[in-house]
Amino acid sequence: MPTYNYDLMVIGNTSTARYAALFAAQQKSRVALVTQGQPLRNSVLRSQSAQHQTQATDKYDPEHPAIAAAQAQLSTYALASAGVDEITVSGTWTNDPHWIWQTEPAGLQARRYLLATGAQIAAPTIAQDLEPVLTLDQLLNQSWAELPEHLTLIGATPTALVTAQSLQRLGKTVTLVTDDRLLPQEDPVVVQRLQAILEAEGIKIYTHRSVTQVQQRGARQGLQAGELEIESDRLIWAELTQPDLAGFPVQQPIRVNRNLRCLNALHLYACGAVLGGYDSPGIGQYEAAIAVHNCLNSRQRTVNYQAVPWVLATNPPLARVGLTPQQAHARYGKAMQIHTLYRQALPSAILTETTTGLCRWVTDEQGRIVGAMLLGQGADVAVGAIALAIQQRLRVDQLPASFWG
Repeated sequence: MPTYNYDLMVIGNTSTARYAALFAAQQKSRVALVTQGQPLRNSVLRSQSAQHQTQATDKYDPEHPAIAAAQAQLSTYALASAGVDEITVSGTWTNDPHWIWQTEPAGLQARRYLLATGAQIAAPTIAQDLEPVLTLDQLLNQSWAELPEHLTLIGATPTALVTAQSLQRLGKTVTLVTDDRLLPQEDPVVVQRLQAILEAEGIKIYTHRSVTQVQQRGARQGLQAGELEIESDRLIWAELTQPDLAGFPVQQPIRVNRNLRCLNALHLYACGAVLGGYDSPGIGQYEAAIAVHNCLNSRQRTVNYQAVPWVLATNPPLARVGLTPQQAHARYGKAMQIHTLYRQALPSAILTETTTGLCRWVTDEQGRIVGAMLLGQGADVAVGAIALAIQQRLRVDQLPASFWG
């Protein structure tokens, strides 16, 4: 029988990983957080801070006190106070016959492992001759004071959309190029309205354009995407390309069951952006709580994303909970219904002059709300009321009139 140093080892230095370690320690478990000295990956939080900073000032400070304050409860000090051992030294993973974090002079072993390393943005090989090569993560970790005028983001992740809007509001000329439509997993009616808002602010958006070539042209950088040719001061790579496994010996892609347990590794669970999809702190923390419970208990819980909100911090914000129209149609067929409320019909929106936006509900054959997407002032708050309505299996006419006040 192996000797276990910990009940759980959480791998990664993301907000999801740090939340998981703290939550596990609060369950009176022996917990280690293996960060290997990597910097905290928090681009989503930084993009949200950029959105707030650029609305109030004409600059973005990556060391703004609000960023540190937002992370205080997950700081090294906070985790240590809760009993988490944060392991920053370098080492290697071995799994013969059990997983061990091998350091000098001895290795460390746990009963269960939770992979929460997130996903990484890496410029493709076609960009290797650019100088400099700049990714969205790098952009959000530096001051924008010295950024040049013309910027092109390649990729349309949620974080890229928020960052593009912030850059535009600082007076930059921003172009966004993506090989699909914006947010292809979401309701296209609402997303098209968001795209119109961004374009009205001056952001040039080119969808369904795959970048096939990039070039360094003196001090400027150019790209080719079919017949589209763009020259900018800087190209910024913004697509999440692959999970960051931090040297952990597990096969890609990572496949998990509804307990978030890896299908090919019984002692390993995973949560957050390492699984693919959006890099969302809210969804990551939801998954982390379930994964930690399942790591520490024999009675397993399953994920149910039906009432877990997702928010995009654009201005105005976009929010979604439950099924999209496409998903509802696949489940309920012609029995599903879509109901639309335009924000301009709300007296409170008229009084506050925030009439831009809409809400699209999806209902099942009995008229119960199974999903919704909102765009407009206060959508990030109103989505919580709809999530509760989904949990309580309410109909649209049972929602309070002030839910989006």
